[in-house]
Amino acid sequence: MVCFWRRSTRNTTLFCILIALAYIPVCVAFAWLNAKWIKEGKRIKHGWNGLLHCSVACLVGWATWKYNLKGEWWAVGLSVLLIARAVFDTSLNLFRQLPVDYYSPEIKQYTGLRMAIQKGKVIDYLEYKAFLGNGYIPKALYTLAVAFLLSL
Repeated sequence: MVCFWRRSTRNTTLFCILIALAYIPVCVAFAWLNAKWIKEGKRIKHGWNGLLHCSVACLVGWATWKYNLKGEWWAVGLSVLLIARAVFDTSLNLFRQLPVDYYSPEIKQYTGLRMAIQKGKVIDYLEYKAFLGNGYIPKALYTLAVAFLLSL
């Protein structure tokens, strides 16, 4: 088991996996907080949520690079983003007592990418269009991609 394209020790591989997987409870807690805000009628700012996940991915990538895992930094950072998509969305749906594959009815009414950008739901819209409204497929693909990135 080697993190991406670099000869690695068992400890380095374990470190890569632990860094990425440590983000799972953070995503679950953040999903719970978002579900609470939605229940209270507060508006969710998807851009800020995305910025938070991207910032964590960059920070994790940087930390991985800093500790001489230069060949793996991007794979670990990308894994964090994929974990966020799979775990956060699933957790949010479950906390809201919705189906795992739930998409907002609002997304189904968007007439194009410009409308999704204006509403701040670009990733959800692209995912909905790419997978024809099947919410299980992207979550499965994100999970498989994380396993792939962290197991090579």
